[in-house]
Amino acid sequence: MKYFITAFLLFFCLSGNLSAQNAWRKSKRSAETAERTGNFAEAAALYEASWKANNKKTKLIYQAGELYAILRDYQRAADCYKEVKEDKDFPFARLYYARALRQSGSYEKAISEYALFTSNYGGVDADKLRDYVQKEIRGCELGLQGGRTTTGSTVQVTRLGTAINSSEIEFAPIAFGEDLLYFSSTASGRAAIFRSQKQNGIWSKAVQPSGFPDFKEKSFCNGSFSPDNSRFYFTECSADKSLRANCQIYVMSRSGDRWSEPQKLPSSVNVPGYTSTHPSVASIKGKEFLFFSSNKPGGKGGMDIYSARIYPDKKEPTFGIPANLGVQINTDGNEVTPYFDASENTLYFSSNAHVGMGGLDIHKSKMLDKGEDYGKAENVGIPYNSPADDHYFVKLKGKNGGFLVSNRVFKDKASTTDDDVFEFAILQKNLVVKGKVTDKCKGQVLADSRVNLFEVTPGGQKRLLNTKLSKDGSFAFGLLPDKKFVLEAEKQGFRSSSFEITAYRDSTDINQEKNIELDCNLQLKESTGTQATAKSDSKNPTPVEKVDPLVAASVVPAIKGQATQKAVAVEKKEAPVSDKASPKTNVAAVPPSAEKPTKKVAQPPVVRAEKKETPVNKAPETKTTTADPVAPATDLAEKTALLMAPIKGLTSVGTMSLYEIWSRQKEHLITSAPKHSGAYFKIQIIALKRFDFEEKRYDSIRGLGRADMEYIVKKDMVRVLLADYFKREDAEKLLPEIRKNREFSGAFIVQYIDGVRY
Repeated sequence: MKYFITAFLLFFCLSGNLSAQNAWRKSKRSAETAERTGNFAEAAALYEASWKANNKKTKLIYQAGELYAILRDYQRAADCYKEVKEDKDFPFARLYYARALRQSGSYEKAISEYALFTSNYGGVDADKLRDYVQKEIRGCELGLQGGRTTTGSTVQVTRLGTAINSSEIEFAPIAFGEDLLYFSSTASGRAAIFRSQKQNGIWSKAVQPSGFPDFKEKSFCNGSFSPDNSRFYFTECSADKSLRANCQIYVMSRSGDRWSEPQKLPSSVNVPGYTSTHPSVASIKGKEFLFFSSNKPGGKGGMDIYSARIYPDKKEPTFGIPANLGVQINTDGNEVTPYFDASENTLYFSSNAHVGMGGLDIHKSKMLDKGEDYGKAENVGIPYNSPADDHYFVKLKGKNGGFLVSNRVFKDKASTTDDDVFEFAILQKNLVVKGKVTDKCKGQVLADSRVNLFEVTPGGQKRLLNTKLSKDGSFAFGLLPDKKFVLEAEKQGFRSSSFEITAYRDSTDINQEKNIELDCNLQLKESTGTQATAKSDSKNPTPVEKVDPLVAASVVPAIKGQATQKAVAVEKKEAPVSDKASPKTNVAAVPPSAEKPTKKVAQPPVVRAEKKETPVNKAPETKTTTADPVAPATDLAEKTALLMAPIKGLTSVGTMSLYEIWSRQKEHLITSAPKHSGAYFKIQIIALKRFDFEEKRYDSIRGLGRADMEYIVKKDMVRVLLADYFKREDAEKLLPEIRKNREFSGAFIVQYIDGVRY
């Protein structure tokens, strides 16, 4: 009997072991299959699962780390390498662990692991590896120091929204003017070139430009226009199962409104069996040059940057012999994505072997007077660079701004496995407007004032850039050069006032104090019909005082709680506008230089630097509110917190002061949306009782524009709108994209005139 029980238990133990063995082996086989077919993410997860089922097989977790590193999932790679960093079977695991920590931004831990590696490693090329590790440590120290920028200016970097960036890879931006962007993306399943146009400060949904040749079966990416826009250089790429790409550079010429068939550049550029990519064309002292990166023989190692003279005058452009740009630029690592700024006489490029804070870092090198050699490369610092990969730096011609590409973690971007296009703006430190908000009557500084900074667009419209609540009444804003701005100050109980200023580089108005005076003791008038009543005793009657309706607790119904409730359908009386798309423009049929947005009708001119007074909004005198409900008194913060809150992922004016207005439908509204002169349009997304913008359903509209909210007093509802569009067709183009979300299928366009909803 004892023998039977022992045999019984042994059978089940062996069965369990066999089951566990089958599980890890099955995962391992699936991982190997996924890796062979190029499904690296699936393979990495399966190797990791196989190791967890049998953690004695350390090679499995090492293989998972290798694949996560290829995918640039730095944190998962670090987690895997950590398990085998002490294992003698993997002598470089600690080095790879330190590198993954560095690219995750864990600089102090990385320095410690780098030091342990050099002290313990005594294998082949130990001295060479020690030099490499010391350079990596200097990069970590640069990151810990904050990676000082080499511009001496304040730089703002923002990630472009979902109209351009997707969950796939976006790269190779071409800054074609201030409002037109070409870039490459794998969103369609293969690399292709897309274009997007900025309209009223918002980038349109990216589309593939028509007119280019059809590249259905091949990757078509990394574009660059010639200086006169008559030629377009690009790469045609294919990749093997290990994700190694083979790219060749082509050119096509514009003839009238059509492009010629692509012509492959000569073998001096495209060496058979090697990759040449990242073409970038620049005019230097009247001569045209092609910059590109290649791993062709004769380089310093990895990808190197070359330049070749272009002779465009003949029927087909010809090319000089490419020259390697030398040891100041090229290393035994990879140097890629060259961009030459002729105004600075400086080459920008990315490298993973110069001292850097992460993987690929953006560097710059000035061309020496001889025109052949370059000075020592400098890391351009934060915020251009990050712990992750940063490359494809390009500038807007004549502007202090441009674009770059990065896989960095950034606000609403949590993953490092895909590249996105980022926009940067350089705010010159010496271009600052500053001053104080003062009482016009008493000359005293007004504490707790709000100051708004607007940019005046070429069409004369105002676009809110920044708003600050000044505790001491002072303000200071950095300005982009050669643009117009409006500074507006406001304080409860005073009329708002503003002035316009142009930030010329040599302007005497900049860097001098310019105070904004507010009319004293002119309290905001109560709208007609909203009678604020106050109880009084018979002996000492209290007069009814006209006050700001947002302060009077009895005027605005409370907006209570933040619990999300089911959305109320959009009001039936507001019939949705047809979403029929406007006729599409054949982009490629027009020369690129003509692809600027149509200039908007200018608004009435504003006298430069002259103070203005903004009259307080008055409700129509014919309006009566005898039927309007009067809510019980509640705390002001409870009423206004929702309308005043910034909206995550959307440009919002929620931080501006609230005001009340009457719509043409006799609705009593409260909003903080800016008012414009003349007619303009908004897209109403939804109207509901309670809402929370953290909800996932709003993800589809994040990045599409500015969010406005209107509180409908009588209905105790809030409208959510995207704004502003100064042409109806601009709103119509975006409407179908918004309606793709079934919860917003009833979205429609609303017209506003002089701030009043029609």
